[in-house]
Amino acid sequence: MTIEGVVTEIGGLAHSDDRRDLYELFNGLEIEGGTFSAQQIKLARIKDKQEILLGGHYHNYWEYFAMLSGEAKFVLEDISTKDRMEVVLDEKSGGLLIPPRIAHKAVCRKNSILIGATEESYISPEHNDKPYKMD
Repeated sequence: MTIEGVVTEIGGLAHSDDRRDLYELFNGLEIEGGTFSAQQIKLARIKDKQEILLGGHYHNYWEYFAMLSGEAKFVLEDISTKDRMEVVLDEKSGGLLIPPRIAHKAVCRKNSILIGATEESYISPEHNDKPYKMD
């Protein structure tokens, strides 16, 4: 099942030569009302102790994720329709663009590196994260 507005398999290998592999994370992603523009970009390095669970919330703005290394399994749920989908990201799968009001959580493998970009600046969990119970 897919959820309206969720975009998967963004970017990927853009160029390769004997010096490097150049990966495009995103470039002019069209979204409802314009083009996705990141106000903040964060990098999360998952420590080597265990897999971790991130998320369990939604936002009122767009959010983008990509794996620089490792793997994460995302579960997404439209909070209005209850439609649900799963997406597995790794360094070769490209990115994931999540629309506003789509709840999300991710199980990240240990030693993974996840990059996240948000359409609005992140201030605090209380300000930005809308808790959402997902089974």
